[in-house]
Formats: sequence, structure tokens, C-alpha cells
Amino acid sequence: MKLLVFINQPPWNELILRSSAYTKSGGIVVNHRGLVLLRTSLRMASELTMWRELFYKDAHPNYGEGMEEADRQAERELKTIPRGSIVGACLLVDCVGAKGGCEYELLDPRRFPKPIPYRKSGPVRFDSIEVSPRIEESLRKVGFWRAAKKAAR
Repeated sequence: MKLLVFINQPPWNELILRSSAYTKSGGIVVNHRGLVLLRTSLRMASELTMWRELFYKDAHPNYGEGMEEADRQAERELKTIPRGSIVGACLLVDCVGAKGGCEYELLDPRRFPKPIPYRKSGPVRFDSIEVSPRIEESLRKVGFWRAAKKAAR
């Protein structure tokens, strides 16, 4: 059984996993709807400012003052994000747009209990992989096994 893997640079999958619904911009239109695995690549995106604003703007009443500490906290947190691993799964419910400018609508993200190492080199946004026993176990633990079997048909 094979499943689609959605590959993102850190911290994008972390942002997806921390929300109940998420819209992610991309450049590849896909027809697939249903379960996708979330894989975090080895290379870090260079959006420290974006990360800081998303997670610290609401938490700090004096946002903008003393951002050095918020930057240090964001950098510490970014270092803890697993890389080169499948970190969870979610439902891809829509892909709107055209080649070079589409948006993926993602719902119900669920973090796996433990990241599953998965290495793939090159600039790839999506991949299709065979479901290993470890992936199956993680999908069962987060309640997505039935959706996985349906998506693989």
C-alpha cells in the first residue's frame, strides 16, 4: 500500500501540526484528496521572522520591544523540530489554483508519537511511499489507519 507524502522545509509542518486547518502555498497542482503524510526536509526554511511572528506576536503584549529574546526562543524551538522525518499526517481537502501558484487546504493534522526517519534528496514537494509497519503503527495510534486504507485505493 502506498501513500502520498507532502514534503516541507521546517518550520512549515510544525505550523500545520499546531493548527486545526491550514492553507499552504505551493507550486504543484495535485488531484489527490485525502490522507497525506507530512515529511519535514533536512534543510531549514529561512523564515525565522515568520516563525517568530506567528508564535510570539499574540503571546507577547509588548511585541516589537525586546525581540532579541523572542528571536532566541524561536531559534531554540526551531532546533528541536525533527528533520528528514515523517512527523505526522493530515487530510488534503483541496488544491486551488494553477501551476506555479496553488494553495493546499489541509485539515485535521495529527502528530505521530515519534518521527519516522525518511530521507529523500532533491527539490521534491510530493512523493509516494510504501507504508512500512512503523508508519502503519503510527497511523493507527493517531486514528488515521482507516483514512490511510481509503487513500491508498
